[in-house]
Amino acid sequence: MDEENQKWIIVMPAVYYDENFKAVFKFPKSSLNVSGVMLDETVNIETVGSHEKEKVVKVNFLKQSDKRTKPKCPIVNKCGGCTIQHIKYDEQLKMKTKLVQKIKEENQIPKYR
Repeated sequence: MDEENQKWIIVMPAVYYDENFKAVFKFPKSSLNVSGVMLDETVNIETVGSHEKEKVVKVNFLKQSDKRTKPKCPIVNKCGGCTIQHIKYDEQLKMKTKLVQKIKEENQIPKYR
């Protein structure tokens, strides 16, 4: 079976968020970006296929974060437009602040006072 069609079951923590706030799981030769997972959660992820060059995964939460909240939108998992509604607002602000700081550093943008 080639790597593209392989089914993986992953039980490990994500290492960081990508620019779309997907949790990134790193492997020796590849990575997997997964929506709806937080860095301090323990999950079992099974790849079940692919769509438009992205793996389709099934996520089973073994331990959920205390920073998780119930999304206000009833179709959040179908739409995909609001990628961090499952995260408490104060934690969302911290994540967004870190992303802006990272972008500023990468682009050598000076600090504003």
